[in-house]
Amino acid sequence: MAGIYVYQLKTGIIGAASDVNFEIKGQPKISLNTGEYGYLEVPPGHYEYKLHGGIFPIYLPVEFEANQNYFFAAALRNLSDNSVLVIYQDRIDQAKENIMTGRYELYSDD
Repeated sequence: MAGIYVYQLKTGIIGAASDVNFEIKGQPKISLNTGEYGYLEVPPGHYEYKLHGGIFPIYLPVEFEANQNYFFAAALRNLSDNSVLVIYQDRIDQAKENIMTGRYELYSDD
């Protein structure tokens, strides 16, 4: 299986106004509020994730490999859901630290 982490940066009141919906086609949606993260596991393979929501959502292809973890950052931009695959190791390390120290809360805890 491949591990998928998605998080919304702590943005205070601006991010708390509405949840961001993270979506990988064929998988359960994860609704995040500011400072929350979600996790799911998927079989390795080719998928599409929602880059940008709204009236005309945009999906991008992504491939997940077995025994690997992938990180996505989600945010509200222009009143629409946005998610990006995090590729920089320093940002991945910061997300891991925020999850491990409890700075980010599991989305299902509230």
